[in-house]
Amino acid sequence: MEQDAKTAQLSPLISLFSANIAQYKSSQYDEANTRTDFIDKFFTLLDWDIANNQGFSESYREVVREDKVKIYGATKAPDYSFRIFPPMRILPCSATSIIMNRAIARFLPR
Repeated sequence: MEQDAKTAQLSPLISLFSANIAQYKSSQYDEANTRTDFIDKFFTLLDWDIANNQGFSESYREVVREDKVKIYGATKAPDYSFRIFPPMRILPCSATSIIMNRAIARFLPR
């Protein structure tokens, strides 16, 4: 997909977010909805096969949801595990709701 087409698809997401920001900041809007409404669509625009449209088996998917990853001996399950040349993981990624991001941001250095 060309850059202009991607920009055209991103603009409605930005408008939707801006129009409903109060709802997204509420505790009623959860992580699952954040993923469905924004995160999945954003990574799709970056050409990641979030929905496994290629029909690959689990071992060869570009993106695995709730993948099992060993970190310091403990098994973790990030919301997304992005892979190149599967099964080589390049980026485990955890999603949070907007309200959770605001809570976390208070503790980050500025």
